[in-house]
Parts: sequence; structure tokens; C-alpha cells
Amino acid sequence: MEMNLTFTGERRKIVRFLLMSLLSCMLILPARAQDRVTVSGRLTDTGQNPLIGASVIERGTTNGVTTDVDGRYQIAVAKDGTLDFSFVGYKTQSIAVANRTQIDVTLEEDAMMIGEVVAIGYGSQRKEDLSMAVTTVKVDEGARSRAADLGTLLQGRMPGVTILQSGGDPMRKASFSIRGRGSKGNDDDPTSGDGVLIVVDGVPNAPYSVEDVETVTVLKDAASAAIYGASVGSSGVILITTRKAEAGKMRVNVNAAIGVQKAMNLPNMLNAQQYCDVWAKAVGNSVNGSLPNLANPEVYAGANVTRTDWLDEIFRTAMTQHYGISLSGGTEKISSILSVTYDKKEGTIMNTWSESLGAKLHTDLRPTKWLKISENVSFEYLDGQGKVNRSHTGPILGAMWFPSSASVYDRDAEGNIIYDDKGKPKYGGIASSADMAAGVTGPNVVNPVAQLETMHSRAPEMRFFSTTSFEVKPVRGLTLKSDFTADLDILETDAFQPVIDVPGGSTTTLREQEHTRTFHYLWETTATYAEVFGKHHISAMAGFTTDYKKLRLYDFRTQNYPSDTWDKYQNLWQNGSWYRDPTENYYEYAMVSFLARLGYSFDNRYFLTASIRRDASSKLPSSKNYDWFPAVSGAWKLSSEKFFSNSSLANVFDLVKIRAGWGMVGNVDLYPNTSSVDVPLSIYPDGSLIGGNTVYGSYYDTIANPGATWETTVQTSAGIDLTLLKNTLDISVDYYNKETRDLVDYLPTPPQMGVTTSPMGNMGRVTNKGWEFSVAYHNTAAQGKLNYNVWGSFSTNKSNVEEYGSQPLVRHDNPNINSTAILYSGVGHPWYSYYIYRTDGIFRSQEEIDRYVSKNAETGEVMQVQPNAKVGDLKFIDTNGDGVITDADKVLTGCYTPKQTFSFGASLDWKGFDFSFMFQGVAGNYIYNGTKQMGMNGHGGDFGNLVQDVFNTWDFDPSGSKYPRLGLAEDNNGNYTKFSDAFLEKGDYLRLKNITLGYTLPKHIARYIGLTNGSLRVYVSIDNVATITGYSGVDPEVGNYGLDAGIYPSSRFFNFGVNLNF
Repeated sequence: MEMNLTFTGERRKIVRFLLMSLLSCMLILPARAQDRVTVSGRLTDTGQNPLIGASVIERGTTNGVTTDVDGRYQIAVAKDGTLDFSFVGYKTQSIAVANRTQIDVTLEEDAMMIGEVVAIGYGSQRKEDLSMAVTTVKVDEGARSRAADLGTLLQGRMPGVTILQSGGDPMRKASFSIRGRGSKGNDDDPTSGDGVLIVVDGVPNAPYSVEDVETVTVLKDAASAAIYGASVGSSGVILITTRKAEAGKMRVNVNAAIGVQKAMNLPNMLNAQQYCDVWAKAVGNSVNGSLPNLANPEVYAGANVTRTDWLDEIFRTAMTQHYGISLSGGTEKISSILSVTYDKKEGTIMNTWSESLGAKLHTDLRPTKWLKISENVSFEYLDGQGKVNRSHTGPILGAMWFPSSASVYDRDAEGNIIYDDKGKPKYGGIASSADMAAGVTGPNVVNPVAQLETMHSRAPEMRFFSTTSFEVKPVRGLTLKSDFTADLDILETDAFQPVIDVPGGSTTTLREQEHTRTFHYLWETTATYAEVFGKHHISAMAGFTTDYKKLRLYDFRTQNYPSDTWDKYQNLWQNGSWYRDPTENYYEYAMVSFLARLGYSFDNRYFLTASIRRDASSKLPSSKNYDWFPAVSGAWKLSSEKFFSNSSLANVFDLVKIRAGWGMVGNVDLYPNTSSVDVPLSIYPDGSLIGGNTVYGSYYDTIANPGATWETTVQTSAGIDLTLLKNTLDISVDYYNKETRDLVDYLPTPPQMGVTTSPMGNMGRVTNKGWEFSVAYHNTAAQGKLNYNVWGSFSTNKSNVEEYGSQPLVRHDNPNINSTAILYSGVGHPWYSYYIYRTDGIFRSQEEIDRYVSKNAETGEVMQVQPNAKVGDLKFIDTNGDGVITDADKVLTGCYTPKQTFSFGASLDWKGFDFSFMFQGVAGNYIYNGTKQMGMNGHGGDFGNLVQDVFNTWDFDPSGSKYPRLGLAEDNNGNYTKFSDAFLEKGDYLRLKNITLGYTLPKHIARYIGLTNGSLRVYVSIDNVATITGYSGVDPEVGNYGLDAGIYPSSRFFNFGVNLNF
């Protein structure tokens, strides 16, 4: 092929022009390039760790880049330009280029920003950027000096979080409620249904030790909690962050403490002589009353001789022990932390105790800069004896009712202790066996010391927990993470009832054993992406989770063992006989979820977060076993606006932020583990003889409910956060409106259905509304030598059952008083209100009784409302106006849930000394003092001992007594048998919850004793120091839904310990 390259004259001119133009450009470009320079370098923190995704921007332009996984960057800029280096949580640096090509930068942490980074569920965020209601508590050495459990650690520290202790029983846990109780739950368990979800280092329900806790964050509103969907319940989420391994030399931390505790303010009981005097007074004011021989010294010579203080016999000064040690260290490639804790706690009631052993090993492996592998293995062992019988047959009320004239051990006519054939002293009854044989009778109560000393009720539990995590950062801004958690829980309960050879004691041995084995795994995989585009910051997260649980339960009930007392070598298969056939139950449960969250902020002024979660549960019918749980929240940081910065307000306020949120969470916890449409076929245990053969019939225990669905809580909230006075004063105010719908409960079923158990389904609606306020001020004095912090919180809650199906009232059978229900729920009242008679004082004269009449509106007939009342009786209010006092006059009055909770405290440290105190209290709640009601009636008129409040009855003070006439000899009016507001008391209290004083050795002394890079701190703390309350019972913090009836009382606790690290 030939090409013709011959040009004409005109074409030569054009070509010449183009060549000259190209040559000119080539000469000009180097001159222009000399005005710019390519700069590269590396961004690190003060520990020389790379800062990934940091911003590098040429000032005054939109020219910018972000650092890679090694913290490196490269950017072409003007040789006389300026580069701005920034990263979240670090102070921004501006550096002049000055014609340099290599600029390495070390960014310092911004203390004000880093200190406010909090967990938000599947991520973290600066607190000042949050658009959700979140509260965080940092756990320092002072808090670890007193905290034996999470309830003790958090009580009173967070507005909107109500923690009710369950008394001093070492085997009972506190109950949590966040922004009011929504779900009804189970009557026997205050922590059920509405209980919070506890997430430890990102893993729900993982074990932890308070020794390892660094921060506790509560996601209070649905906007923050919705990311956990149906795992939450109708309350909220508590996120716990524990200590992690750090690269460097091995560090050792040791915490050892020994404490003593003693029950406070026990009831004052009558001595033997007072008992006789009170009975004589009661009989003298009655018509047909007569003295029991237990209170008649003329019949029973020992009636007025005080031999035993029974409460003093069963209560004791108890010891506690706590030991914790952790070892951490490693390199940049691999680091580990190992922690071990041991706790042993005696209960203040004899023969009650708890013991726990925990261990955790957490290892981080970083084989490359873009890959991190973590393994967290935990072991937990729990055992103890507690959960003391709190009913009228239990040892606490038994110690109140047992006659003070009785002895712990039986005695003969000469007063000598009687021994059994094994050489052990025999327990005594309400009188000596000789006196009882002679006809002395008394309350049908078992010797409380015998009950407790022979008690064997163990519940050893072991948990094995493992979480394996992979975290990959394949490109800048993207993080892929997958966590696989597997745990095994083995629980064995063994309760043995021995023969107690005393009147009313058990006459045969009984043994109840349960073996529960639970296997569970959770697999969560998430992808997170974050990027900064100038003033725009975008973050996104999406994930997938699978949750599976398998439970197997064996139940054995045996009796008639050859040994009358507990013997650990007794074999139930050989030594005992079945009093109920053994049972085995097997359950499986699974939930699959998808979750996503999107966050956006602009110019550090406007913030928006939205999340969605889809849960599918095997507990619900397959036709609709899933639901969506969305949430959205936003915030406006006014303090970042130019008009604010240019105003005088900027001299006072460092932060002004308004936020609001809405969200939805679900709950299926109360449904059985099987599907609501999966109804098993049961066999009648007793067969029928038909045609010479025994035939066993079958039946359905309940009926299927294909309409069962999610219990859902929808919450709207708004708040404002303020920081003032150069970041020394923080104020937060929140308002919330929480509505729980489609409550899960047993549906009312007519008896014609022929089922023993009603199906579970949905009905009703409950609302909780309230305000939360918190304030904290921190500063220094004495030229920085004195650091101090003062804080306070206050919250309100108004809770109501708005509707509950066709049921006008819901009866709660447990807890109760004398096996009679007193707690009910109804529309227009909070959960678990008291269903009682209202009273209008005491009849002081017969004229008052005669004047208490009712007029029939139709017939005009006038009739006495309480015609059989006597002077000194209670005046019951005829609330329905029918002219007679019946059960129809009982009304819902008050409940145990406080309407206000508050706390305040302070801490300071100066020259090695640290001191802190905290006050905590509640208001607007009521307690039913069943202990006093039963204690003034001597075990229901069964001749039991009495509390000294009987001296404040009409019999001893006819004109000004607080209580009606004694009901010992007769109580036809029901003064002490009807539940009435005469024994309903306000539960308000203010308690000095804790005082802690510590001292850390100066560094020069620490070095002298070998702690060159360590420290030694000694401390003493006191819990439940003093209480101001109008409640007349033992303690206003009774738990038990507010029923004070044989409650294991709280204790004053003294703790002494040492913190050592090196």
C-alpha cells in the first residue's frame, strides 16, 4: 500500500502552524508544573498506629484525598499551599507545604472528643453528634470498689433507668426497667417480658465480670434500640464494653476485697411478758374472747419467760470475699488479656450464700494491616443457696411469729436439752415437748432455725462461651466483620426437704431435681462503610444474623429416702421412690434477621440516622412470622451555626444540640419456645379400664392460635444537650412517649373449650410518658491538684394500662399474701396495682357507727353500712354506694412503680486521695405492708407472736391510735384480714447509697516498693449507709412488686480492699 505525503503550499502553512503551537505548549507546561508539587506521607496517632481514612485537604480548595490502610496519602498541591489534616477524635493540624514532597504527621487525640465516643449498637459515635437518647457511665476504680453486680453499679446513675433490688437474698437479681414497664411479663419473675437486653462487647447476653467493665451505655429510646429489633423487649438495651488487650509489656491488675454486711432495721417483736399483756388487753376488750394457754402464765408457767429472739437467731453478720486478677500485653501483631474473678458471699440469713468463679481470655491477632482476628472465650460457674421461702410458711415470717418463750432446742422438764439417737440436739417447738404434751398449743409454724439449718436447695450452673471474630478492611472506608458465638449452659437444681421432727415439720423426705442443658449460637455478619466528602459525612451499615437455641430439660421428683437428712451420696434411682413420673422436655427456637443503618451529617451541624431491621421468629405462625422494625432520628447542632458562633452565646455555650427520634422494637420473649400453632398431644396419666385393658386417652392441652403476632413498642422522644462554661457543665433534658401494643398474654378462654391452658396471643395497650433531666459539673482547683465532679439526675414516669381486651381486671396470683391475691391490673392504672378496700379512719364512738348510713336512691330506704362494727373498728368506704361492704367495694389503689426517681453525688481526688458519695431515691410509689398486717394479727389469729406496733392500736390509745382494735380474740370486721389502705404506705425514700474513700500511694513510694510502672490503692466503701423514709417497714426497697411480706431485707455493707497494678 502506498501513501502520498506530498503537500501543497497551502497545506504546508497549516502543518507548520500546528507544529509551532505544539512546540510552544511543550515549552510552557514545565513552567506551569513548577508551580505545583506532589506531596506524600503518612498519618499516625501518638502510638505510631496508622490513621485509616483520615482527610488531607488543600486549604481553600476542594482538592483532597483520604489515607489508605497504612495511613499513607499522596496529593498534588501548590508548592506554597497549606494542607489540613483531620480525623474524627483527633485535633486537626494545618501544615504549610513550603515546596516539600514528604510530610509525615502525628495527630494528637482530642480529649474532649475522645472522652465522648459511645457505643450505639453495631458501631460507635461521638456523643455530641448523637441524635438518639443514650446515657453512658464510665466505670472507674471507685465504682469497682463497690460494685458486686450490674444493678449495684447502675442504680441511681442514669435518669429513666429504674433498678429495683430484690432485698438481700444472695441468689436473687435486681429488676431493670427503662422508661417504665410496658410488657406484663410473668408474675413470678419481675425481670421477665419487659427485661432489658444486655449486649457485652457486641454479643447479646454474653457473660461478663464487673471487674472487666469499662463503660456501660444504655440505649433508652426506640430510635437507638430498634437496630436490635425483637431481641430487645419493650424496654431497652444495655451495652457493656469490657477492657481489651493493649500492645506492650505485660500489665497485671489485682483487686482484692473483704466485706461484712448486716441486716438493717429488723421488726421489733414482743417479748414474752408483753405478749401475755397484749393478749390480756385484747381479751378484755372482746365479748367472748379467752386467753390461749401460750399467753396465760397461770396455765403455762413459761408463758411470760423470754427465751429466744428468733430474728436474732436466723440473722447474722455475713462475710463477703472478692478477688480479681487480669494480665494483658502483647505486640502489634498479637495481644491478649486474661482475667479471673472469684466471689463468695454469705447471706445475712443463716445457711444462705452464693459463690461464683469467672474467667475470660480475649486475644486479638493482626496478621496483616487489613485483617484482624479475635477470639473471646469465657467460663462462668455459679452456685449458692438462697431464694428463701417468702410466703407465710417461710422462715422469715416464721421467726416473727414463733413465740419468744420458745427455745431453739427442745428441753425436758428440768430444762436440759434433749438429744436424738445420733447425739444431735432436737429442735424445739412452740413450747417444750413436755409442755405441749400437757396441752400447750400455739401457731402452726415450723421452728425457723430448723427450717434454715436443714435447708438444702442448690442450683450449680456452668456457662461456656466462645466468640470468634473476623474483621477485614479490603478498601479505604469499608469494614467487613463476622462474629460467631456459641455457648453452652448447664444448670442443675437440687432441692431436698428432710424430715424435721418438730410440730408442723415435714414428716417425709422429698427431693426435686431439674437438669437443664441449653445450647445456643449466634452468627452476625456486618459491612460498614464511612466516607467524608468535604462537609458531608456518610456512614452505612448492613448485616445479617442467625440465632438458634436448643433446650433440653429433665425433671425428677422423688421421696422416702432412707436417710432423714441430706446425703450427697444418695442415689435417686436406688434410694428414693417416685412421687411423680419423670419428665423430659425439648425445645428449639430460631430467629433470622436482616439489619441496616444509614447515617448522614453535614458540616458538623445537621445529623440524620435511619435504621431498619427485619426479624423472623420460629415462635410465630409461619404465615406471618416476620416483621419490620424501623427507626429514624435527627439532630441540629446550633452551636456549629455561624450565627451562633458570632453571637455572645458562644462565650457561654460550647454545645447546643436539639434532637428527636422515633422507633419501633418487638418482643416475642413470652411466647413458648414452640410455635403458637404447634400444639402437642398430651396423654392422660390415669387410664380407664375398657374391655379388660387399660386405655389411656389423649387430649390437647391448649388450642392453636394462628393469629399470634409480635408485641410491639413504639416510642417517640425529643431532647436537648447543653455544654457550658468551657466544657465543664453538661445538661441534658429528654421527653419520651412510649406505647406498647399487642401485649403477649394468655387469652381469655371459655370453659366450654375444654383446654387446661389458654392459648397465648395479643391484646391490650400500655403507655409510659415522662421527662428526664441530668446535670454534671467537673473542674479543677488548687492549681490543678484538686479534681472534682458533681452530678445529679431526675426523671418522671406516668404509666397506664390503656386497654386489655375484654378483661376488666387481670389478677396476678403471685406474689401474694397468705396465698390470697392482692395485685391486679386494670385500665387506667399501672401494672400490678393493689386491689384493696379504702378506709376513712377508725370508729371512735358508737355514734359514728350509727351515723354511717346509706340511702337507697329508688326506695329512699336508709340503712347502716357497717351495722356489726364496733368502736375501734376500721370504717370501710362504700365505693359502689350499694349500702354494704363487699368485695365489690375494692378498688385499684397505688402501685410499686415510682413516679419519680432521682439521685445526686460527687467525687473528688486530691494528692492521692479519692472520695465519692451518692444519694439515690424514689417518690410516688406505694408499698403494701403485709408484714405489719400479719405481724399485728399473730399468724392470722393463730396465737403467733406480734410486732410492737400493736401498742399503737385502739386498745391502748382509743382517741389517737393509728391502727384499729386488736383482732386477736375476734375480728368480725376484718380489720386485719381484709386488704385495705390501712396498711398501704408511701414508699418514698432518700438513701445515702454509697460512700467510698481511697488512697493511692505516691509514685516515689510505689517505686521504692518495686512498683516502678505501677500503683497501689487501698479503699473502704459503705453501701446503704442511711435512709430517710416515711415507710414504717424494714426497708422501702422491697422489690416483690411492692408486697412487703416476708422479704429478705437489704443490708448495710462495709467493704475493704486493695487495687494493685504493675
